[in-house]
Amino acid sequence: MKLNSSKDINILLLAPNAGVGCFFRPESRTGFSKDRWAIPPLGLWRISGYLEKNNFAKVEVWDGYVDTEEELVAKLKDKHFDIIGFSITHQTLENDIYFMHACKKYSPKSKLVIGGDEATFNYVKVMDIAPIDYTILGEGENPMREMCLKLKDGIDDLKDVPGLIYRSNGDYKRSGPNYAMDHKMFSKTTVHIDWKSIPYERYWDQIESFYQKPDLNETRTVRVFTTNYCPFDCVFCSSTNFLNAAGGSKDKKRAKVAGLTPEQIMEMLKEVLEAHPTTRNIFINDDDFVLQAVRVQKFCDLVVEAKKKGTLPSYLTFMCLSRIDDIKEETLLKMSAANFKMVGYGVESFSQDMLDDLNKRIKVEQIEKTVTSTLAFGIKPYMNIIVMPPTAKLKDVFITIERCLDFIEKGFEVAVEPYFIPMAGAVATHSGFEKLTDKIPIEGTDKVLIQETVILPSDPEVKKLALGFKNHYFQCKNKITTKFGLEHTPARLRSLISFYTVYSFLGKNYENKLERIENIIEKIFVLPSRKVGVDKNKKEYDWQGATG
Repeated sequence: MKLNSSKDINILLLAPNAGVGCFFRPESRTGFSKDRWAIPPLGLWRISGYLEKNNFAKVEVWDGYVDTEEELVAKLKDKHFDIIGFSITHQTLENDIYFMHACKKYSPKSKLVIGGDEATFNYVKVMDIAPIDYTILGEGENPMREMCLKLKDGIDDLKDVPGLIYRSNGDYKRSGPNYAMDHKMFSKTTVHIDWKSIPYERYWDQIESFYQKPDLNETRTVRVFTTNYCPFDCVFCSSTNFLNAAGGSKDKKRAKVAGLTPEQIMEMLKEVLEAHPTTRNIFINDDDFVLQAVRVQKFCDLVVEAKKKGTLPSYLTFMCLSRIDDIKEETLLKMSAANFKMVGYGVESFSQDMLDDLNKRIKVEQIEKTVTSTLAFGIKPYMNIIVMPPTAKLKDVFITIERCLDFIEKGFEVAVEPYFIPMAGAVATHSGFEKLTDKIPIEGTDKVLIQETVILPSDPEVKKLALGFKNHYFQCKNKITTKFGLEHTPARLRSLISFYTVYSFLGKNYENKLERIENIIEKIFVLPSRKVGVDKNKKEYDWQGATG
């Protein structure tokens, strides 16, 4: 439904603001977090494209990774925005709330709206200390459309738009369910994101500035998603409950999984490459891209065919995420042929006790078989690990670290979270475990954010380790980066520093473990730095070896 109303609705959408040093929580709202790669806020750009293409509103997106606070203030002073929307996350909430107050100061007549996982599950905490008018539950496209339609008609009260939380007589009221988008709408909005409007080149320049010899096969990555969510209910995950909390699907409480067909994914890739022709790699950021093996295999066949015909560049690579128990060898064979270079697995732990407690529904033997098979097909496994789950004993921590080091030495990738982050909406957050809480003053206001930052392990020894981990991590990071002359700390290095931190914190009995980790760091990050880079602006890339 397209509109031709003469009244323009102006919307500004703000991405979560990570600040500096956001490995555990933001330490500053200004600057770029040099431990993290910058990626555009794809959900906001999808909303923007949907509203713009159907003439519901004119939309701008501001992202602190590549935009400055000064630019934001100038924008707010120069132009009236009917709606200012904030995508918020648990880890960036301090900074996000700061910007809510800043936007209210410089644009007092704008309606302020929050959305995303954190907003859906934690709106009371945010609305209690921030000048927010409405929370959008679940996906933003439908509620934002209805809000724009009302504003176009001169209706200022938006309380009857389905899927909102609003204030009423000192309490919060819900306007009704926001049902998850069905296959048709999900496909339409996702395939035809306005890729040309997303300034990927600015993000790539930011990332590449960290390296003397940037590997463009990694840095020139475009992130896409092809399904709406993962339904597997891991206890530490909030996104698995996100759509259900907003309303599920029209005919059932649990949201249906919606996804693109292989042909639609190919159509989307064509639009991405036309918009950003220097793209080298596609990261399919679904929580579980391989949920339907038939779909993935068909997509891989289409990629191989397109490369033979020259409609896709032969050098284009792919990365994705998968559950351990979803992926089979026949799928890996086709993924290898399509040039998938990495698959990320939610391994979480190599302790069977921990896997059972996390509701992973997999066996350690399955993990080892799947990741080994993945590497055998020429695809690098990227394993996500949680070192200290709430029920962990020291033996579980040691089992996981040692197996991770074994795999890293064989060429596998490992990314680490030291412990559970208490994401609102995750089962573990509401299971009675003790939590570490920070009181964070919001700069420029008299408000204080009471923020749960860590779910502490129950075991006394592991709890002591968790409590001392953060400060000791930064000491170990400084020691390692100084010793080996490393300026940037990507995920693969942070993982090794995390393991180093555990053994260093536990004392002298683990010096041999520290030596092993230092040797791995030297082998991976110091020796390859002698390789020669190439001109990063060259259109045809005939090299593979430049490293960051």
